[in-house]
Amino acid sequence: MPLDNTQELFYRVDDDDQVLGSVTRGEAHQNSDIKHRSIFILVFNEAGELLLQKRNENKDTFPGFWTLSASGHVNYGQTYDEAAKRELKEELGLEIDLTTQKKIYLPEEREFCFIYKAFLPNERAINFDRTEISEVQFVKTRKLEAFAQGHSMTPSSKRVLQAMDLS
Repeated sequence: MPLDNTQELFYRVDDDDQVLGSVTRGEAHQNSDIKHRSIFILVFNEAGELLLQKRNENKDTFPGFWTLSASGHVNYGQTYDEAAKRELKEELGLEIDLTTQKKIYLPEEREFCFIYKAFLPNERAINFDRTEISEVQFVKTRKLEAFAQGHSMTPSSKRVLQAMDLS
């Protein structure tokens, strides 16, 4: 049984990311005509490796798949930046500086997505939420393609990696 709250409210947006109103998580994920908002955060360590996470088996979409450091939806009433800070804290227990990289559209999820980058000082511990994440791993950027070929990764995380061109 998924732990995600199907009644959680997201922004419902049009083709230009203009707000139309609100939509529940359940509706957004079941109706292929509804667009909404999300964020992805790429956390790098001092060695330049990217933190990846494996989604818990109880997630409502892509359970057990690998994805980027942190991600999530923009809740109704939040900005993209507020959502990014919230997700980073909720998923990884981190409060570190974020830098906005770019905004893309993820057609497989029907989401407008802001991508953020963060750097983790070596002394900072990652205290990830085990109800959301089953494991984390740092991967060298030059080995990301091989990692993606050898593991199930979410389609949107692959699209974000392509958009960022980390090679």
